[in-house]
Amino acid sequence: MSDLAPISDDPYARSFANGLNDAGHVVGHTSVTSTDPSHAFLHRDGSTIDLGTGYGPGSMSSAEDINSAGQVVGVRSVAPEAPRRAVLWENGTIRDLGTLGGRSDRPYVTESIAYAVNDGGQVVGAALPESGHPLHGFVWENGVMRDLGTLGGNAEATEARDINTAGQIVGNSQTVDGHMHAFLWEEGVMRELGTLGGKENSSYAYGINDRGQVVGQAGPTPTEPARAFLWNGDEMIDLNDRVANLPTGVLLSHARAISNDGTVVGSTCSYNCPSDKTAPVRAFMLVPND
Repeated sequence: MSDLAPISDDPYARSFANGLNDAGHVVGHTSVTSTDPSHAFLHRDGSTIDLGTGYGPGSMSSAEDINSAGQVVGVRSVAPEAPRRAVLWENGTIRDLGTLGGRSDRPYVTESIAYAVNDGGQVVGAALPESGHPLHGFVWENGVMRDLGTLGGNAEATEARDINTAGQIVGNSQTVDGHMHAFLWEEGVMRELGTLGGKENSSYAYGINDRGQVVGQAGPTPTEPARAFLWNGDEMIDLNDRVANLPTGVLLSHARAISNDGTVVGSTCSYNCPSDKTAPVRAFMLVPND
């Protein structure tokens, strides 16, 4: 594990890594001074670069993902309490990706946020529609932001979290019964991925690879923890049931990303953990054995 130290040398400075491309370039956000909010950063060739905000002192930004071409996506605002907008960093410039027609003058509101970008430059995230809250999932391409639709819920709350090379998109959307369920969107159609069939009545998809395999979490409920899942095109699988050497006391709760060879990363249980699952919270990596 390599330390990607904050740009600021303030003793309270922090840094967070959010995305990685095939070249090993890392993006996230970092403290830059002892007084200013965090800025998006790019770490490459041993150096951490401040990607800036495009605004003056007091502004903030955060990078969420980077593709093989070095395009970086995330969010920025002119001040911590100001509305936040999705942005694209490319060739030294910052481009505002706009919204789905919505605007807000409320403090700390997110007008749009970009979560992922594929190698074709397609960006996904969530943005305010013209009707206002809640956020709707979007795909942005060639200057145009498209609403992905919903799973039928009255509130229409939707987030798009990842996109693969083929343009398949995953995230979560409200269903008719009011629960959030994971979805797979392709060629204009949103498909509900369901849950693991237990007490949990919600699910969230966070990552998809170029083989169409999806990872995320099912749950939590007020009394049950979330459980990490893999969706393989036919069914949602509880990853806790498929690990050959899962240590005693560990429950895999959140699967955050999956590579093209099927390697999955995420984190273990931190909330409402069963009495026999008391291991400290840790990051995990699952490597396919077949």
